Amino acid sequence: MTLNGSVELLVKDISVRGICLYVSRYLSADEVHLLKILSPADNEISLSGKVIWCHLHEDADTITYHAAGLNFIDMDESASNSLTELIRNCSRQ
Repeated sequence: MTLNGSVELLVKDISVRGICLYVSRYLSADEVHLLKILSPADNEISLSGKVIWCHLHEDADTITYHAAGLNFIDMDESASNSLTELIRNCSRQ
């Protein structure tokens, strides 16, 4: 998965409404970002997400990162169906 093509990230949680990410830089509230998700079948899902919140975190190993919550916006039916299927398949594993 990429955010605007280049930001390092890790997905913490995802649903059809939004996503929680661990990212390498601060994301400002109300910013809109393009997310591209590559499914196990090599299908790319492109989604726009609006930043709702972003907080600085430091784990026990003193690794600093930002946790950010984004709501998906302007999602068409095809992207919604693809994301639903991806989530369903991942939750089976």
